[in-house]
Amino acid sequence: MKNLIFLFLFSACTFFSDKVQTEKANELDYKRNEKTYCKVPTSDTVVVGSNELIQSLFLNFLKDLKQQEIQLSFVETSVLWSLLQINLRPDLSSPTARFQVIYQNGSKPVYLDYSPQQKSKNTYAFLYGLNDILKKNSPQKSLRQLNQLLDLYFPDQMYVSEELASFFKSNELALTNLEWAKTPFTRGDEMLKKGERLPKIRFENLNRLLEQTTTDNIKISTQLYNKKMPNDLNMNCNFEVSVYEKSLFLISKNDVQGNMFGLSKGKAFFLATTNQDISELKNIPESFFFDGNPKTRMPAVCQFEQSKQYSTWLVANQSRDPGQHLYHLYQYGVKNIHSTEDMTSILKFSRHLFLTDPLRLVFESQRGSKQQLDELLKLNVPIYHTFTLGNVWGHIQFNNGIRQFFVDERNLGYLSCQ
Repeated sequence: MKNLIFLFLFSACTFFSDKVQTEKANELDYKRNEKTYCKVPTSDTVVVGSNELIQSLFLNFLKDLKQQEIQLSFVETSVLWSLLQINLRPDLSSPTARFQVIYQNGSKPVYLDYSPQQKSKNTYAFLYGLNDILKKNSPQKSLRQLNQLLDLYFPDQMYVSEELASFFKSNELALTNLEWAKTPFTRGDEMLKKGERLPKIRFENLNRLLEQTTTDNIKISTQLYNKKMPNDLNMNCNFEVSVYEKSLFLISKNDVQGNMFGLSKGKAFFLATTNQDISELKNIPESFFFDGNPKTRMPAVCQFEQSKQYSTWLVANQSRDPGQHLYHLYQYGVKNIHSTEDMTSILKFSRHLFLTDPLRLVFESQRGSKQQLDELLKLNVPIYHTFTLGNVWGHIQFNNGIRQFFVDERNLGYLSCQ
């Protein structure tokens, strides 16, 4: 904080804010998610996502497959959960979406980012990435066979999540004028609401899209930028941390959106995010999947690793600069984590976000203290109130063997702890 105070105390700046103004006044944005991690660590399957009903159905689906003696590896199970996202989030997880994933199915975690070299027809990066991960892990079942399992055994019950319902509401006028969107996304004259049913897709149709994928246009990246911090802490991120150390902010025009989901069992975990620009509302032919542009700002990903204590992977979205939030977590004291409860406590801490053109600061004042506000006022820049900033999910593993997912209380992420 001291370096930011130094950088922003410009003598030429004449504005001094003696009160917090309101930039977002919708109190519906102020959410509290009570269950942010599984209180009792478990080696059983844990599913994380934004659709509690479907997560429960998915666990029952896995039990049914086991009863029928259909054996699945951890990676195959994770790919099944990922394929369902295409049906559940046709906006952000359609076959054209960019796909970032961190998974550990052995001794070390792997980070992969699948995106097109350029936006072109038949570039289905998400589908290609799922197929590639399967191949890397010696599967007993192909993507085609996994799609068949979903067609045969997963119930015809696809429920609209709160996030998808919010997308429908925000785009209601445009969607109701699109023929391809009317039937799947409306009931009567209204868009579908939370808890109402989406049509279940024929997953076998995804096989055709995979076959059509122009594989030479898919870029697979494993690049993370390393930054060694004090106290034996390493940061490995999909952005350069040094940018924020210099107070150079990477501000997007709109919030960076993304669909996050994951699965863990025992020592293995899978945490993924998909996103794309769908400002142009068009579909992949013969489907209700949005044909978006995945060449857009991606959610921020970081690994914080302290060799003597823990390693955690974090994914951030729902912010105009999600990387700022992950960098601020370092400043808040993520280096002093000793338990999952410590981690979630830091996530609950009030957030702030620097924005430019004009320079200003947005602050979760209802979560903050008077002391924090007084310190921020010293920056001599306009300060605006907001109820929530960003959304951060993650997975943490300690050297004592405890491994757990956690989600942000600001948003409706669900953990299905068996």
